[in-house]
Amino acid sequence: MIHKILALFGTALFALAAQAQTISQPSDNNSGFGGAGIGQSFTATVTGTVVSIDVRSLNNTVATLYIYNGALGSGVPAAVGAPAYTQAGVVLTAVGSGGAFSTATLATPFPVTAGSTYTFIFDAGGLALFRNVNLYAGGTAINNFAVLQPAFDLAFQVQQVGGLAGVAGLRDAPTLGEWALFGLALSMALLGMGWIARRE
Repeated sequence: MIHKILALFGTALFALAAQAQTISQPSDNNSGFGGAGIGQSFTATVTGTVVSIDVRSLNNTVATLYIYNGALGSGVPAAVGAPAYTQAGVVLTAVGSGGAFSTATLATPFPVTAGSTYTFIFDAGGLALFRNVNLYAGGTAINNFAVLQPAFDLAFQVQQVGGLAGVAGLRDAPTLGEWALFGLALSMALLGMGWIARRE
């Protein structure tokens, strides 16, 4: 019986552990979108957080990243609107077709829910991002902040983290209080196993 309880306890801990998943549409057809407010909608595959976004840039530039809830970008063409997340100073490096991604690592991981749709937008002077035909079923390319381009997807990747590591408030190293709470829960579990063992 104790072995079964330990197995269940271990399974539960494993399920709560970090589960990294990448949404990836890496290919391009040697063409791109240029102008303001270029991005992509996507559907989260885990409940947790987005920790980084990769795009393939045709130009060297420093961009601002916006993330919106929903699949419509800002909802208003040529307007930033009300993003749920903003990060300035994202360095995008020019590469050729199929080249390395430029990675925007989020200063604050952005919370997402599995099955829900979000949009990231990059904006900068001289911005141009590689695209391809519509290869990704979970979203579409967007330009000018809110103009949907259903025939296209950017070449992009979204890195997500689920489980405890993706839950807001538990992203960083546990505090002393969190360790104490974990210790209390573990002690109670061990006492419970001992009580069950004595009853057998």
